[in-house]
Amino acid sequence: MIATRSDTVVTPASSTGVADEWIQDSCWNDTIEHAGLTYDDTAIRLVLDALSPATAESPNCLLAYQLSGAVQQ
Repeated sequence: MIATRSDTVVTPASSTGVADEWIQDSCWNDTIEHAGLTYDDTAIRLVLDALSPATAESPNCLLAYQLSGAVQQ
């Protein structure tokens, strides 16, 4: 499960056998909320790493502006 601690819509419950990945554990300054997870660079990197562990990379921690997709350099 990949989630954000900034989510005010859904707070997923932990479950046995499920690895919890929190956005802020990889990038402490990423405050993305629920609606932004689909375009957040950290979330995308965590999904790609889970799907292909052999080519896993660390997130670059660039911040996407809430609901815009614009990236802060």
